[in-house]
Amino acid sequence: MSDAVELCGLKAFADATSPQIAKALWPQVGSQFASILPRGQLDLVFDEQFFSVAIARTGDELRALVAHGRLVRVIALGETAREIVRAFRRVAAVQSSPPGQRRPRDVRAS
Repeated sequence: MSDAVELCGLKAFADATSPQIAKALWPQVGSQFASILPRGQLDLVFDEQFFSVAIARTGDELRALVAHGRLVRVIALGETAREIVRAFRRVAAVQSSPPGQRRPRDVRAS
């Protein structure tokens, strides 16, 4: 599941900046996605002046990354990450059902 969240983040970052920028900067944050639980806030902050990207998981972290006056782009990933979790849970629920009873159902992320 963390791979899917990471790919979602990479695509959103490339869409908000450019594929070239995403390719150059993704190594700064990509490895952090393995330990991210997609709950709550999840934002990428691209600092255009310093050509860097960071992850913010709380309002305080986000504030610290944007309160300096430089031009930044904030890419919100929280809701998309939660959608990925819900999709994985639906697939898991269908796969664990006995044959003949397999049908998708809505499983809410907690």
